[in-house]
Amino acid sequence: VAPELGRLESQDSLGLFLTGKPVRFIFSGARPQGSPRPGISGTLEVSGGRVPGFTLTADFSQTDLTDWQWLDPQDLKGATGSTRGQLTFRQFAGKDPEFSMNLEAPQPGGNIQARFFDLFLPYLPTPLQKERVRKLSETEQLVRYDQASVEVQMPRSDRVKILLRIFIPDYNLKLTLNVEVRIDAKDAFSQI
Repeated sequence: VAPELGRLESQDSLGLFLTGKPVRFIFSGARPQGSPRPGISGTLEVSGGRVPGFTLTADFSQTDLTDWQWLDPQDLKGATGSTRGQLTFRQFAGKDPEFSMNLEAPQPGGNIQARFFDLFLPYLPTPLQKERVRKLSETEQLVRYDQASVEVQMPRSDRVKILLRIFIPDYNLKLTLNVEVRIDAKDAFSQI
């Protein structure tokens, strides 16, 4: 995927790097090449000196799920729906990374591949829920969702918490999935 960046502008003198003080940048128009939407905008603060690092804040309010199909073409092909929300990522030398993301696809929603729901089968608590989702995920079609949201938090470098909510009116399915992913190595997520 060829990315585009419409604008990147320094808010401070680049000479501040020499003094170890942070330099702030603003950006806009971060998107896959050819996307008709304005894309992601946000800020980036880069620090030099004894504890180098950066803080990135991104706003997704000018994007659509069609912009993210390249992340997982098999499960996201044909996905539609406007998105909004924010992502924050901080990484400083010698410290655990900090990551949080809150995204939503508000009403009227959009479409998503039915097989996307196969990912959630192991996490559903009751046989009835599993059966409904299994039937849904076996179809080779797009299904309409009314609204969806995902929250991702990384409280430690070896843990990620994910909260997903999605409502599929045609199946009267309101799926809420709360998952914590634990990794053996402290720096596994930063390596990924």
